[in-house]
Amino acid sequence: MRPELEAVLEAYRQDAALEEQLIQEILTVLAVTGAARKRTVQELSQIVSRHTMKAAEERDYRQSSEDLARFDFHQPLRQMAAIAW
Repeated sequence: MRPELEAVLEAYRQDAALEEQLIQEILTVLAVTGAARKRTVQELSQIVSRHTMKAAEERDYRQSSEDLARFDFHQPLRQMAAIAW
């Protein structure tokens, strides 16, 4: 009877070792995936930030160009001429 109990106990130990290995592998995958997810979120955040900054710069450039296009460069000369008369 004792050898049978030892065999059953050894089978349980082997099953427990396999389950522990499976759990360790799952935890490793989760840790790697979590780190990758964090890096992915950081990279996406940087891309969105760069795009937002670039869009803001382009909008400012367009606004400045439109302001220059609307500016009446002759108006100061007319004012000076009007004062001189």
